[in-house]
Amino acid sequence: MPDKVPIPKPGESFLCRACGRESLAKVKKVMDGWRCTGEVVLCAFCQAPVAPATTPAASAASRDSGAANAAALRRLAALLDTEPAAAPRLADATRGHFCKDCRHFLRHPFYSRCLHHEKNVEPMEDCDDFDPRPEGADATSEEPPTTAAP
Repeated sequence: MPDKVPIPKPGESFLCRACGRESLAKVKKVMDGWRCTGEVVLCAFCQAPVAPATTPAASAASRDSGAANAAALRRLAALLDTEPAAAPRLADATRGHFCKDCRHFLRHPFYSRCLHHEKNVEPMEDCDDFDPRPEGADATSEEPPTTAAP
């Protein structure tokens, strides 16, 4: 039965069984795409794993700390006899009078054209004659918009 070896902490020196040298322990995160699935302790010289991968408990801790932060903010607001400031709201991106959002804008591979003014335009130009594109219309559709004659 192999003797139990204590797992070194990051930065702690230990005798590596793989390379046989006195080394330092380092921690490497095991990633699955953009998500951290665990951590493994490695030898700084030969990169041999010293301890098996452990799953991070950060997801549960972050939920607890988020709730704790909210509770602390409420207590602070009660202590100061104020209400917490509302989170800032960003302006709606579709509210600009940009040519790319106008019903008269025609996108073409070689140029962008305004059918109302009959000239080439840049998609981010502002226009006083802005007419918003209908909700169901796609900005990249290849059909030019139709104008209904009264």
